[in-house]
Parts: sequence; structure tokens; C-alpha cells
Amino acid sequence: MKVITAVNEDYSVGNHHNIKIFLAGGITNCPDWQKDAIKMFDQIEAFDFTLYNPRRPSFPIHDPMAAEQQITWEYEHLSNADIILYWFSKGSLNPIVLYELGRWGNSSDKIISIGCDPEYERTQDVVIQTALSRPEIQIYSSLEDTVQNIIDIIVNMETDTVVD
Repeated sequence: MKVITAVNEDYSVGNHHNIKIFLAGGITNCPDWQKDAIKMFDQIEAFDFTLYNPRRPSFPIHDPMAAEQQITWEYEHLSNADIILYWFSKGSLNPIVLYELGRWGNSSDKIISIGCDPEYERTQDVVIQTALSRPEIQIYSSLEDTVQNIIDIIVNMETDTVVD
């Protein structure tokens, strides 16, 4: 597993061929759920993949270019991701994540896994919007189940690749 944290990148043959997973979810006023998700993925050794983590260790809030750099990095990596994990965490309404779900998840053919913290205030909105656009997608109520869904998807992708 390779983890690439905003706004860094790894240009390598290995990373080019890896399955790429974007960790889309709240950052501001939210717990560091990305750290927990990375630990869960780190226990999987059966295949290579890359996690794109938009949460920087320290965001330079006083740098006027930081927001543009961050948003551009996220846009490019969401676009290039094979799979997007959406986690709507407590602590914020996650407005950017809602936008990203509409843009990349519910309006495209991208592989997605969606979870909402039981304390997330807009779960009903996520459930209804997803049911309208992608009714086959299950919404999970724990980060563990959301991550496990992606692991199951990757295992099935790897199995399909070997069988073909």
C-alpha cells in the first residue's frame, strides 16, 4: 500500500499501475478519520493499491495559494481515482464532500463506497440522493464497513483480472 498525502505525488511505474483509492470526506472540524481508514487498509497485504489522502498534516491557512493548490490536487486525484471512499463524518455538514459525491460519485460510473457517521446530520440527504442516482449503492454506518466494502470490491477486481 502506498499513501499519498495532499499536495504530494509519487510518479512511478508501481504507482501508475496500482488501484487508486481517494479518501473523500470531511477535514475541517472533523475527526481524523483518514488516519483510521489508512490503518484499516494497511492490514491488507494481498494486493497493491494507492490511497490518496487529502488531509495535510498542517494546512497553511495564511497562504493565499493554499486553497487553490488543495482544491486542484483533490480535483485531479478524484478524477484519476479508480475508487472513491466517501465518509461523512460528524463535526461538519461536509459541504465539499456533498459536492464531490454529486460530481464524482452519483453522476458517474466511478466505483464508490459511501458511509455516514451515525452522528452526521445530513445522512438522510445522502441516502435519498444516492438512491435516486445509484440505487445499487449501499450506505454504511461505520467507517469499518465502508472500508471493508472497498476491500471486497478490490478482491473481486483482482479475481476477475486473474480469471480473464
